[in-house]
Parts: sequence; structure tokens; C-alpha cells
Amino acid sequence: MLTFGPVSAGLRYRQNPRVAGRRMDEVVFVVTPDDQRLHELNETAALIWECAAAGCTAEDAARAIVEQYEVDLDTALADVRACCEDLVNRKILVAEPA
Repeated sequence: MLTFGPVSAGLRYRQNPRVAGRRMDEVVFVVTPDDQRLHELNETAALIWECAAAGCTAEDAARAIVEQYEVDLDTALADVRACCEDLVNRKILVAEPA
């Protein structure tokens, strides 16, 4: 069951199948069909978006961020959780039990 509600531990994130997205250089643009809004994702959110293409946990995405940037795992995990919550609230990602 996919959800758009609050984010919590034990979830796997996937791209909302109704959202269209495209990478252009370092930025990802996505359009949410319900409100027809164009969203510009920064590099970190874009990396999470791409991890979510195959389905990922917050921990999976945090490890990808640690590999890409000079940041410790705890900081990356806190940032990923906040970003995932935002992306779920904007209906860009969906969350399901892991």
C-alpha cells in the first residue's frame, strides 16, 4: 500500500508513478499532475529521487549521499529523512512498508 502521509522509519520510497521527471545537468525537474506544479530538485533531492526509481530506504539514500558528498552518515540520514518527508508531502515520492 502506497502512502502520501507522514514519513517514519521502516519505509521504502519510490517515485510517484504519476509524476513526470527529467534530469537536466545537475538539476531534476518534476511535474506533479494533481496540482500541475513544476518542482526543481537540488542535487541532494535529485539523488534521492534517482535512488527512489528502484525503491530505497532512507538509509540507502543516506549511504549514496555519503559516497557523493563529504558528510557523515548521521547528518546525511537526518537530511534524507527531512527531504523524503518533504517529497512525500509534495506527492513526488510515495512511501510503502519496507
